[in-house]
Amino acid sequence: MGSFQFAAVHQDHAALKALADYVIERHYPELKGLDSPYLALFEAVLKRQAQLVAKWMSVGFIHGVMNTDNMSIAGETIDYGPCAFMEAFDPQKVYSSIDEGRRYAFSNQPVIAQWNLARFVECLLPLLEGDQDARIEQATAVLRRFNDTFDPEWARISADKLGLAEGSDQAEPMMAALQAQMQQGRMDMTATFDALTRYASEPSGESRDALLALTQKPEALAPWLDEWQGVQVAGQNATRRQAMRQANPVVIPRNHRVAEVIQAALDGDFAPFHALLAVVTRPFDDTPEAREWALPASEQEQVLRTFCGT
Repeated sequence: MGSFQFAAVHQDHAALKALADYVIERHYPELKGLDSPYLALFEAVLKRQAQLVAKWMSVGFIHGVMNTDNMSIAGETIDYGPCAFMEAFDPQKVYSSIDEGRRYAFSNQPVIAQWNLARFVECLLPLLEGDQDARIEQATAVLRRFNDTFDPEWARISADKLGLAEGSDQAEPMMAALQAQMQQGRMDMTATFDALTRYASEPSGESRDALLALTQKPEALAPWLDEWQGVQVAGQNATRRQAMRQANPVVIPRNHRVAEVIQAALDGDFAPFHALLAVVTRPFDDTPEAREWALPASEQEQVLRTFCGT
């Protein structure tokens, strides 16, 4: 998006149009020939970004520097900066050493995506039809549809992560309730959903206890777990269990592990890097190697700040 801003700031409308045409040709060829291709381009970019942010939040990803220059019109994640995957669930979690105001905190990411998209469509205004007021009205109407994409995507992902039936109207409220429990109980996000997946696949007292052991407040989580089990069993089948596994990674690149790998590489040993890369490339595979790398950090191992140099 920064490239569009560069052209817009310099009021180079020819460069702006050439850039927009190139993007449509390369990434959105289905838009060619439409009556309003540049407005359609904005809507297509908005949809991709809304889906992308929902997906990365579903695995606890926190973008380190989520400014306009680090958002791609192709709907890909670029230049994450001092990013990290959240461990103990906290909606206001920030790792980036430069984000002192928590602008890019975990729960702020959908709002920041919309802010960035607003800056993007401001650049496109000269390419839209009508007078300035008409252009702003068209752009604003599309921008307001961000949640029309984000919310259904989050609901779909929530149903998968919780192993509920597709389209379940219980997915979002149950996800919100679980997130509240994770925050209050200082639960590790990845470990929680992994344990829930294992409990759904093989219900037993042992797998239930393993899940309850992850929270500092098991007496508060137990009623949620009972309610979830009642809702979840009704829509459970092999397909939904597979969807649940594919929505809940076994392993993520945990900060302390990344730090270990970097230190080993600085010492000339790249074997840990290759081992970590192998498991995070296939994060949903439940293997002994993945389990070895999956353990959360101890209090002494925790990495609480990340830097652009990483």
